[in-house]
Amino acid sequence: MPMIPIVCENALECTYPVTEDESVGLLFTIGNTLGVPITLALQSLIDSSKGVCQVGFWAGPNLLVVSLASFCAFVSLFYRGEYKRMAADGGDVGIGKEEERA
Repeated sequence: MPMIPIVCENALECTYPVTEDESVGLLFTIGNTLGVPITLALQSLIDSSKGVCQVGFWAGPNLLVVSLASFCAFVSLFYRGEYKRMAADGGDVGIGKEEERA
């Protein structure tokens, strides 16, 4: 949940010519579409482990959640998107840039 504003802002930056509503709508649609098979897979793993004592890290559902979180973290570490909206607005305005433009 705390990552939602960051992900939405990054999606808006990287899909600049597209409107904000379309970018965020597509992002949430893809997230919900991927959530359905993940939920079904987790439910299947939970149901298959009935009667078997799987406690701790090595339980099937835990392994699926940890592997998906690790994959997402790995992908986000190497993601370098182009900030198209910032480039269209005139570039990076940082500390000291205001004096240079004046």
